[in-house]
Amino acid sequence: MMLESESHGATVVLRPRLARLCADALPQLETRIADHQALGGTGVILDLGAVGRVAASGLGLLAELSARWHGGQGRQRGALALAVCGLSKRDTRALATLGLDQVLPIFPSPATALNAEMFRAQALSGVRVLFLQPHMISPLGPLGRDVPFPMVDFLGRPVIDRWISHAARFGARDIFASDPISGGALTTHMSGRRDVGVLVASDPGKPGDRFARWHRDFGLFDGDTILITALGIGDVDLAALLRQHRATGAAVTHAMGPDGTLGIAVIAPEAAQILAQAPRPRLDQAAWNRLARLGLEVRGFMHRGVWLPLGSGRQFMASAERALTGHYEVARPSGREIAPGVWAAQGADLPARLTVEGCAHIGAGARLHPGCHLAGPVALGPGTLVENNTFIRHSILTGDCRVRAGTPVDGMIAGPNWAFLHSLADGPPLSYPPLEGVEPMATQRAEDAAAETALTLIA
Repeated sequence: MMLESESHGATVVLRPRLARLCADALPQLETRIADHQALGGTGVILDLGAVGRVAASGLGLLAELSARWHGGQGRQRGALALAVCGLSKRDTRALATLGLDQVLPIFPSPATALNAEMFRAQALSGVRVLFLQPHMISPLGPLGRDVPFPMVDFLGRPVIDRWISHAARFGARDIFASDPISGGALTTHMSGRRDVGVLVASDPGKPGDRFARWHRDFGLFDGDTILITALGIGDVDLAALLRQHRATGAAVTHAMGPDGTLGIAVIAPEAAQILAQAPRPRLDQAAWNRLARLGLEVRGFMHRGVWLPLGSGRQFMASAERALTGHYEVARPSGREIAPGVWAAQGADLPARLTVEGCAHIGAGARLHPGCHLAGPVALGPGTLVENNTFIRHSILTGDCRVRAGTPVDGMIAGPNWAFLHSLADGPPLSYPPLEGVEPMATQRAEDAAAETALTLIA
C-alpha cells in the first residue's frame, strides 16, 4: 500500500492509495500513527479520498483504529485525535449503519477536518510564537507612555493578553515576548498567567544580538516562527496562515487586511536572519519588499475576519465601541454584560441611580457615585472613581483616575495627568494637558488621610 503523509503541526494527514481498503492495511497504518505520536504528534486525519472502496474488513479496520487510538476512549497510551475524511456516500452510510459515525468523526475533506476545533486546537503545537514591541514610541501617545504598547489595557485586558489567549486556542505553547523598554513590567505581568507559560526576554541589546541570543538559548528561529507586532486585535486564523505558508514553501507569509499588512507573519529561518539585521525589526510592507528584493519568496494571507485597529487614538476609540457591541471573542470585554452592550468587571461598584446610554465598560474596582450619567461608548479603567452628578460621553478614562463631582468629560481619552481629543488623534497626540476635574486617585487618598487625621485631633 502506498501511504502518503502531510504534516500540519501536531496533526498528520495520512493518505493511502489503493483500490480496496481492507484489514491488511492495519499494521502499516498503526506503525505510521505510532511513529507520529512518538514524535509528539497529537492528531491524525485518515484521508480515504484516494481509496477505490472500503471493504467490509476495512470498516472493521476503522473500528479498530478508533478503539485503539481515538480520544480519551483509545486503548493505546496517550490516545490522540483521530478522524476520517474523503469517504464515498456508500461508505459513509455503511459507517453510520455500524454506529461508527458516533465515535469516529467524519469530515468531507482534510481542509474541513483541519478547521474543526479538535484539530485547530493543535495546529500550532511545536511552533514558536514571538511577540515583538512594535514601536519604541507608542502611537497612542500618553496612553502607552507608562507601559509598552502590548501592555495597554483594552476593555479590561492588556493587548498582549488577548493575543496570547488567541494563539493558545490554536495550541501554541512555546510563547516568547520581547520586552526591551518597559523596565520589567511585562515580565511581572506574565508571571501571573496560569493558562500558558510565556518567556519574556527583557534584553535591551541590539535586535540582531537579541535574535542571535534567543536562537542560541531557546532555539527560536530553528523552524517556522510566528511573529506578531500588530497594532490591533483580530481573530486571524493562525492555523490557516501556517498551512498556507507551508504549502507554498514561502520564506514569509504575512496576514493582510483591506488596508494592507497587519503585522502578523510566519517566517522561515532564512527570513529571520535577514530581519534580525534591521535596526528595529518591523513587520511592514517595507520589510517584505526588502526580503523580496533579496530573492526570498513573500506571500500574503488575506484575513477576512474581525480586525480592530489600535494604531491611533481615533482607531482605539472606534475599536472599543465595536468590541463593546460586537461580541467578538478575541476582544471580549472583561467581566459580565449587565445590559446590552454594558459590561461591568469584577469588583465594579455601581449605584442604583446611574444612567447609561449606549455601550460602556466599567473596569475592575471602579466606583461610580449616584447621579452619574454615561453616554456611550464609554470605558472606565480599573480603580477609577467617578463622583456625584458627573457626565461622561464618548470617552475612555484609564485606571486610577478620579473624576470630581460635576465634571463633564466629552470626546476624550484621559489619564490622571493628561488628556486628548480622540477625534483629532490620527497619530501620536502632540499636546495632552491634564483635563480639569480629572486627577490621580492619590489625591483622593491624601484627602481621606487628612480628614482622618483631623477627626483624630478633634477626638
